[in-house]
Amino acid sequence: MAAGRVLGLSIGLYWLAFNIVFFEITDVSNRDFYNGWMGLLGSLTGIAGPWVSGWMISRWQGGQGYRMVFILSLCIYGVAAVLSFGLRKRPRGEAYLWLEPWRELTRRRSPWRPVAAALVFQGIREGVFSFLIGLLVYIAAQEESKLGQFALLTSAVSLISYYAAGRWFKPRARLGGMLAGSLLLIAFLLPLLWKVNFTTLLIMGIGTSLCLPLYMLPMLSTSFDLMGVSEESAAKRVELVVLRELSLMSGRLLGLLIFIAVLSQSQSLRTITLLMLVLGAAPLGSWVVVRGLLSSKCSQNEQY
Repeated sequence: MAAGRVLGLSIGLYWLAFNIVFFEITDVSNRDFYNGWMGLLGSLTGIAGPWVSGWMISRWQGGQGYRMVFILSLCIYGVAAVLSFGLRKRPRGEAYLWLEPWRELTRRRSPWRPVAAALVFQGIREGVFSFLIGLLVYIAAQEESKLGQFALLTSAVSLISYYAAGRWFKPRARLGGMLAGSLLLIAFLLPLLWKVNFTTLLIMGIGTSLCLPLYMLPMLSTSFDLMGVSEESAAKRVELVVLRELSLMSGRLLGLLIFIAVLSQSQSLRTITLLMLVLGAAPLGSWVVVRGLLSSKCSQNEQY
């Protein structure tokens, strides 16, 4: 429990700072491009990371290999933190407004209302899929090497898809792209209704990696675009990042609660598959609530 609390606190602090830096160094004209390259680099590390860590664990027997992996990870985070001090930032200005996220949600016609709802839908899927896919692959294959192959193949596809999205995906394509991505995410879950094995899971994983950027890039960019539509909103960027993360985390908690509640009644593979299909349709809910904002000129405003 103590380790979980420390991990949760550190993750919250890290992503708060990361998202603020992300807002500072991007604007509406290059945010999709940056997100594409960020996904590409994440896919590269998804390919190289398991291979390097596996080599280190096998190279140093016992617990020493794991310690070396943790030390290397700590060094990488340390270097990233040091490099971040070289980034230029805006003056913070006024004191932090603790109730600003709530005020923004209760303000009539606030564009953050649909964005917060869309983030909740995004979190519903992420909260369960972040751990369930790997678990199902291991159960279906009964081999750790198969799990490594799954991660390698899906990361390789993600590398290509994020590169393509970062190069060609434009703000005007967000509305149609997000709808297509949401529908494809659901479509690639359908093979699991026929049979759950390594092959169908691999089809689902590759298909998800291929079309996920179509959904994620609009979701990432739209919320940050809203932070820069005026000087006032840019001054409240920390509070708005908190609002964004609270919405996302609320969705993840909701998804996990639904998962636990359903599995407490039935633990059959069929039930898990149907639950995946239901929760996997959450991205379509994101598109429904945010489609008006995507089609408006809000995201085209000058960024401050």
